[in-house]
Amino acid sequence: MRVYSSMALVVYVVALLHHNAQVGFVDLPADGASALRRAVEIASLQALPWRGNSIGTHYWFGIADDYLLAPFLVGAGSLESVLRRGALFFALIAPLCFAIGAALRRPLLGLAFGLAIAGLPDVVALSSSYPLNYRTTHWALLTVLGAVLAASPMTDTKQRQAGTSLLLIGASLASASHPFGAAALLPAFLICGVTGVWPRGKLLKLSLAASGLCLVPYVIANAPGLWHSLFERGSDTRAGTSWVLAGGLDALRNLSKALDGLAGGPSSGLLLLAGIPFSLRSTQGRAVFSLCLTWIVLAAAIFVLAGYPPKTWHLRPGLYLLLALGFIGWCAVLPTGAQLAPWPATGHRTKLSKQALISAAGAVITLTFLLLQPPAIGTAATAPVRGFSQLSEAILDLAQGREFQYLEGQAHCPLNWSAEATLLDLQLRSGDFRLGSDTKAPVLAALQRIDSFERHPLATAEHELQLSNGLFFRLHWNPYPQAFRDQLRKYCPAQAEGARNEPFFLGGPGLGDLDNPCFAEGVCNPTLLMTGTEP
Repeated sequence: MRVYSSMALVVYVVALLHHNAQVGFVDLPADGASALRRAVEIASLQALPWRGNSIGTHYWFGIADDYLLAPFLVGAGSLESVLRRGALFFALIAPLCFAIGAALRRPLLGLAFGLAIAGLPDVVALSSSYPLNYRTTHWALLTVLGAVLAASPMTDTKQRQAGTSLLLIGASLASASHPFGAAALLPAFLICGVTGVWPRGKLLKLSLAASGLCLVPYVIANAPGLWHSLFERGSDTRAGTSWVLAGGLDALRNLSKALDGLAGGPSSGLLLLAGIPFSLRSTQGRAVFSLCLTWIVLAAAIFVLAGYPPKTWHLRPGLYLLLALGFIGWCAVLPTGAQLAPWPATGHRTKLSKQALISAAGAVITLTFLLLQPPAIGTAATAPVRGFSQLSEAILDLAQGREFQYLEGQAHCPLNWSAEATLLDLQLRSGDFRLGSDTKAPVLAALQRIDSFERHPLATAEHELQLSNGLFFRLHWNPYPQAFRDQLRKYCPAQAEGARNEPFFLGGPGLGDLDNPCFAEGVCNPTLLMTGTEP
C-alpha cells in the first residue's frame, strides 16, 4: 500500500504542476465567476446554496461539485489563489487513472496511464476553461474505479462492497454535474445487480447519504422544468434528431483532437483505444464495458430526446470512459511482470521486486521528462489572472479604504473576463465581501481604453495603468454616480449608431440603469487595447 500511495503521489504532483501552470490563463465570464463566488461563499460559510448555475430557462447545475470544491478554497486571499486551489481539485483526475491500474494489480501500467493523463492538454484545460467543462470527467473515472473493484475476483467482499459504494456515489455525482450525466445511474445499478454486490452496513449508509445529498437538491431544482424541456421543445431544446446527430459528429471530431496531446501523438490514443476488445477477457473489463456502453447509449438517447446537439465538452466524459476501458483491456493481456503481485511468503503484504523497482523508476523518469513542461505562471506575463491582479491592487490603492460602488467596462476582445471576476478578487483581497456594492457611495469605474472615450471627458481619469497582459485601463473616482452613468451612456449608447460600433461590456454593482453592453466606435482597436497609444 505504501508503494501504491507513493506512485499515486508522483502522478498527482506531476498533474498539479501542469494544472497550476494553466490556471493563470483562465477566461472568467459571468457564469464562471458566479460559480467561483458560490464555492467561496460555501468555504467561508457565508451561504449554503442548494442549486448551481442556471442552464437556460428550466435547469440548474447540481450543487455537489461546489461543496466538494469549497474545502480547497478555505482561506484563499485572492482570485489567483482560488484558481490555484481549484487546480488541486482538477488534478485529481490523473491519480484516479493510476488507481484503476492499482485496482487491477497493474500499478506500473497505472503509473504510465496516470502520468500520460496528467500532462494531457485536454485534461489540463479543465483548470482554465472553468466552468464550461464541468467535473463529469472526474466522476466518470470514479465509476470505472468502482466497477473494477466491484467486479474483481481478487478482492474480499468488503472491498467489493466499497467498489459498489464508489460506483453509486460516482454515478450520483455525474448525474448532478450535468443533465446528460444522468445516463450514469442505470449502468451503475445494473453492475451492482449483475455482480450481486451491494453496499452493506456503514457503506450502505454512506452511499445513501452521499447520493441523496447529490441528487435530492438537484431533482427538486429541476423537476418542474423536466417535462417542458424534454417533451414540449422548450426554448433550450429546438433541434430535431438529424441536427442532434450532426452536432454530435462535429463534437466528436473536435474531441478526437484531444488525443493529439498524448505523448506520441494521436497514435498513442488509438493504440490505447485498440485495447477495448481485450477488455472482454476479464471480469472487471466486462463490467466496465457494460458501464461504458450503457452510459454512452443512454447519453445519446437523452441528447436526441432533449433535442440538444451536444458540444465537445458534453462528450468528453465518454472519451475518458473509452480510454480507461482500452487501458483495462491492455492490462488483461500484457504479461504479469508488469504488476506488483503479493508474495506467497508474506500473506497479504505487497513487496516491490527489484525488476519492478527498476521498471517503476524508468517509467517515472521517462514520462516525467516527456510530460513535465508547463510554463511557470510567475513568468507568464500575458496571463489574464496576473494582469487583472494588478488591476485589483490599483483599485484598492485608489479607494484607500473608502466605500464605493464598482463599475467595470471591457472590450472582451478576445478575452472574456467579467466584472464579477474582478469584484470577487477585490473582495477576497480586502476580506470584505460587501466591498464595491454600496449603491449610495461614489462610483469607482475601471474602463478599458477605447477610441470613443479619447475625444470626450471620459478620457480624464484618476489613474491610468497598463496590465502585464497588455490591456490598458483607466480608473475613475466620481462622487456623482448617476451623472457619471449619464455621461457614459451619452458616449456609449444602447444601440449601435454606425458600422464601426462594437459592443463594450459593462458590469458590477455600479451598473445602475446602464445597458449592457453599450456600443461605441473602435472598441476592439488592437493598438489602443494592447499599448495605450494612438494608431
